[in-house]
Amino acid sequence: MSLTVEEMLQIGVLSDVEVLAGEQGLSNRIVKTVVVIDVPNAGQWVRGGEFLLTSGYLFANDSLSFVDLVDSLAKKNAAALGVKIGRFLNKVPDEAIAKANKYDFPILKIPTFMNHVDIINPVLAAIVNINTNCWRQLKL
Repeated sequence: MSLTVEEMLQIGVLSDVEVLAGEQGLSNRIVKTVVVIDVPNAGQWVRGGEFLLTSGYLFANDSLSFVDLVDSLAKKNAAALGVKIGRFLNKVPDEAIAKANKYDFPILKIPTFMNHVDIINPVLAAIVNINTNCWRQLKL
């Protein structure tokens, strides 16, 4: 068993998260971990299955880096990208939306009131619970 992005969005406060792009990928992108990114070229470190979070600060004046990030994350099979809109980044660039839709890569709008820990803790807890239940079933 595994946690899809669609299932992740049903966890507690994550129901307030809005899907901006890549809706077709919600049911088949698997979330293995949650990562906060603080560098524009974060895609080079992706192994697959990451739900990446950003405040958007890195991309406030560099929309091309955001488009490149979406492209590399989608190609490396990251689960989704969550971005806070309204504080540092006013909107997701149209080209990034188009790429995300092309690759069925979810871009999620994180409400500005939500702290990263409000997302990280419940998602990681769900992943741990799923993995624990899988191990229990294997031992039976």
